Amino acid sequence: MKKRDLKEAANLRPALMTSLNQHKSVTVNTLSRICSVLDCRIEDIMEFMPDETEKEADPERQRKLNKNVICGKERCGNEESL
Repeated sequence: MKKRDLKEAANLRPALMTSLNQHKSVTVNTLSRICSVLDCRIEDIMEFMPDETEKEADPERQRKLNKNVICGKERCGNEESL
């Protein structure tokens, strides 16, 4: 599928396409519309990449973020098991 076709099928504004092309943030709603058109899951089209300065500034928060990435949306249960 060409980008133009995706833009039309998902009803994306040109500014959103620019954001996607420049690897800038977009809303979950936008990702949902894209996934609906492509018949895929969000995990199929993106990955979580923590900000390096954030990672260095707050290691405890980064540990929690890593846990969430490993566990996904479901709770893992005991956090200590990681």
